[in-house]
Amino acid sequence: ITHSVFTGNVGRLSGALAAAGPGGSAITLTVLSSLFTNNGFVQTNTFAVGAEMKIFDANLILINNTFADPQMPAGAIFQQGVQLFRTAAQAFNNLFVNYPTHSLGHGDPAPVVSTLVEDHNLFFNAPLGAFGGNLSSGGNSLTADPRFVDAAAGNYRLRADSPAVDAGLDSALPPA
Repeated sequence: ITHSVFTGNVGRLSGALAAAGPGGSAITLTVLSSLFTNNGFVQTNTFAVGAEMKIFDANLILINNTFADPQMPAGAIFQQGVQLFRTAAQAFNNLFVNYPTHSLGHGDPAPVVSTLVEDHNLFFNAPLGAFGGNLSSGGNSLTADPRFVDAAAGNYRLRADSPAVDAGLDSALPPA
């Protein structure tokens, strides 16, 4: 998935995207330079859990994406940017903004089997989930306001004074 926009969507499982492999991380899903904003989910029971993206039994690569401003239904327990189930994920150069529970989290029952390698991301009001020792961080991610041009009007471009400008990892980009 490249250069795509997912905005204003509502779904039962996730607001924008759900994908499942056949088990054992047999597929790889790469999401590159895409925008996920104002997506929500339909609460179907008293334990309402939502995410912009839910990935099951896969390898996931996230590079240069923006995940921001989810829409939560009344009574929702929590909303995540990306929720992983038995998934090995890599996340570089992404922005995660306003996810009250987790920017990236897992939905695995104990023991946690999902893994996350992350670096050069920006988190704002969007903490990382606990991965039970299965989290590897390069130490270069930021916790700061991304300073969007005008998020309220749907303009998620970065202002010149954004701490995310030139903070990414060029080597994380796929070959041109």
